[in-house]
Amino acid sequence: MSFMSCPIGGRNLALRVRFQESSSLHSQSLSAHGSHPKESHKPKLIPTVFVATTSIGPTVDTNRVEVLMAPCTPAPQPLGPKASGAQKQHSAHKRAPPGYNSQPSSASTSSLQPSSRLPKKAASPPKISVNGLGGRFVLEAEKPLSELCSWQIGGPARFASTARDEATMRALVRHAKDHNLPLVVVGKGSNVLFDDRGFAGVVVVNRICFVKEVPHEASREPTLETRNFHPLTPSARAADPSATRSGAGTNRGEEAESFHLFRAGGGMPFDRLGWHTVRRGWGGLEFATGIPGTVGGAVFMNAGANGMCAWDLLHSVEFLTKDGELKEWRKDSGELDTFDYRWSPFQDMPDLAAITAATFRVKRDPDARDNALQLLSRRRQTQPLKDRTAGCVFRNPEVEGAPSAGALIDRAGLKGMAIGGAAVSQLHANFFINERRQGENATAAELQSLILAVKVHIKQETGYDLEEEIRLIPYNGNHLPGGDQEGHWTC
Repeated sequence: MSFMSCPIGGRNLALRVRFQESSSLHSQSLSAHGSHPKESHKPKLIPTVFVATTSIGPTVDTNRVEVLMAPCTPAPQPLGPKASGAQKQHSAHKRAPPGYNSQPSSASTSSLQPSSRLPKKAASPPKISVNGLGGRFVLEAEKPLSELCSWQIGGPARFASTARDEATMRALVRHAKDHNLPLVVVGKGSNVLFDDRGFAGVVVVNRICFVKEVPHEASREPTLETRNFHPLTPSARAADPSATRSGAGTNRGEEAESFHLFRAGGGMPFDRLGWHTVRRGWGGLEFATGIPGTVGGAVFMNAGANGMCAWDLLHSVEFLTKDGELKEWRKDSGELDTFDYRWSPFQDMPDLAAITAATFRVKRDPDARDNALQLLSRRRQTQPLKDRTAGCVFRNPEVEGAPSAGALIDRAGLKGMAIGGAAVSQLHANFFINERRQGENATAAELQSLILAVKVHIKQETGYDLEEEIRLIPYNGNHLPGGDQEGHWTC
């Protein structure tokens, strides 16, 4: 039998693991206590299924986790055609849908009979029209959060609404503050994991969607070294405290060049903005054509791909504070010089409510469209675009020469590992999939358990600490990075 000791906040984590060796399956149990028998020599086993039997928190000290592996009894097999009558009766009882009598009839021990009173059809969530300060908006009660994120996971929000312009966003932010309600602003929900219980406040969907081209004459501007952007690692920052996260101190140089500014709403899909620019012969945002978030989310996370990130082309950012005040930060004023790999100063801003718009600077490039098409083709071959995912789950280790998070998970043989309906993609190991099994979605608890199991395994096998790139949104909006004590979030 195998044992895992996972002290998390005074609790112990119990996991059940299934291992696969060629065509045969072996099952092992991981518990928080027990003795460790002497291991016998066996071929290498590949973990394929983890089943968490206790809830876990959002964080864990992987240095305090120890895993010891040895054989144990096989896992129970599912009911087959030779199952006993008692087993069939128990199975039928468990699968009885609402409105049906699960007790067997006298004619058949396995049939299900309709009850005398069928349940009424569920009513649509109520919608409340509100005349808030500065604008009118609609609040929808008990909105399923699974409809607002790409993982399609999450319980109901107490209230949900959509902001299609700056005035409505300001009115919603003020309403949440005036009524002491936690607030979270999301775009396409492509980088968030909601709680299974939902969210005990207001979820606002940012749909401020527009794009405006602002041409400029040729002028002498600092040349963006977008191809050589190397965010400083923690060790490099410690060695040179004067250096900024954006790579200050590098020799950018200057040259005269024509450029354009594109201003886009915070709810504008980032990939649409990318295609909008490259189809008009402007280069720089080719990488954006493969990112399924919004402009606001891309700025907030400093999203990137193929060696590029949002900061490389960023000119200015407009954002709303939770007091309803609109502000603008510009790169040429030094206000955007503290971006890092998958990090922006907005993540540590307790006063932030929403990013309403951003302006990007691009350069003329006749090959921009062809470059974007090549990136899209490669993305289709390497990422599970047709599955329900939230993009990369982990950030790449910020250690010089370290493999990517996906490579670490792949080399550990964890592709296909699953907990319930949550599984590591077979195509890209840093993508976790919501696999609908028996008509039911994976749960947030299953995904968190899978994330923890992968972190523990990678820590023990390689010594690397994986850090989540996704944003975990707790039920009450508190106690996780990115939200202040009053529960205001932007993702």
